[in-house]
Amino acid sequence: MSPSGFIVLLAVMAESLAAPAAAPPAGFPPAVSEALARTQDFAFNFDQPGFYALVEHVRAAPLSADPGPGPLRIDDWSVLLERPADHRGRLVTVTGVVGRNKDPFALASRPDLGLLTQVELRGEGQPIACTLIFTQDAASVPVGATIEATGYFLMIRQYYGDSGQARPAALIVSPGPTLIERAAARPTSKQSEQTLAWFFGALLVGLLLAVVVLRRGTRAARVEVGALHASRPAPLSVADDLARWAAEQERGRNGGA
Repeated sequence: MSPSGFIVLLAVMAESLAAPAAAPPAGFPPAVSEALARTQDFAFNFDQPGFYALVEHVRAAPLSADPGPGPLRIDDWSVLLERPADHRGRLVTVTGVVGRNKDPFALASRPDLGLLTQVELRGEGQPIACTLIFTQDAASVPVGATIEATGYFLMIRQYYGDSGQARPAALIVSPGPTLIERAAARPTSKQSEQTLAWFFGALLVGLLLAVVVLRRGTRAARVEVGALHASRPAPLSVADDLARWAAEQERGRNGGA
């Protein structure tokens, strides 16, 4: 996070913490509403009564039974960061790309709530991340897939990113994704390196073979003329014998005369 972004985050945190807690939406059981009212934003964990109450509520009642006005689509996640108390307990719908999908886990303090799946979403141009806690099994959702999910917004939490800096994320409790668009398979960096290694290896072998063939052709063209030999003896010539026989015949005729 840039220094200016960090300053903005501090200002938002100060304003949020100073603002009075907003009443949760109507329709929740009294115990859930009370737990939501005690939720603290910008904590580094969500081990809070409001989280347990929402998970239990989502498991017990389908979202379609919510008496509210219906899900609020959140295209700009910064509104959750700027006014978390105003959206606490609201049904919201978000769409993003899966950056991480953790293995299903059970809460040590509340094993009765069953297995949960934590999926981290990122969105292009979004100033914060989005943490989805699914009460259904979502372990098969691949990293890189684009998903849509509807659930109850709980809080803005903080976590430490890869750089070691604290980053905010919206926490939403949902039954599971309502839409999954799997990303096209892309070769990993390791696979790309292996492919390049094979390509350059094959190219090198081809060059070596070409050099060997050219050298052999050059050696064959440089054979000394004096070192040439016939592959088989030349045929016998009878010209000398014929000349010798003709001379003898001529002498015989002259002597007889």
